[in-house]
Amino acid sequence: MSRDAVNDLIDQYQRSFKMLYMEIKRFDDQEWLKGLDFFQVPVKIAMHIVDCLDYYFSGKDRDHYKWGYRFGGGYWELPDERLPDQENLLVYTKEIENRVITELSSFFDLSSIKC
Repeated sequence: MSRDAVNDLIDQYQRSFKMLYMEIKRFDDQEWLKGLDFFQVPVKIAMHIVDCLDYYFSGKDRDHYKWGYRFGGGYWELPDERLPDQENLLVYTKEIENRVITELSSFFDLSSIKC
């Protein structure tokens, strides 16, 4: 069975995760918690991205997924002193990347199915 499309999709996700890792590491401790408004803060944007990926690849529906569970709450409810540092968010991101790649690796191209 063909896996060209699946392999391309995996490659795109891996490239996107690589960009996310680079951006998370780009900020110093002070910049990590500062932004233009409530949401436009590096830690909050990164948490949002990873939490969404966690949800979409969790296998749970919206009634059973607990948003922000990893850090004891979502970015919108945690005070600055409880937001994760870069290292903790990188660990979480790597776990989600592994789950995403594992799930995508189980797929095959639809065009390879004979009807």
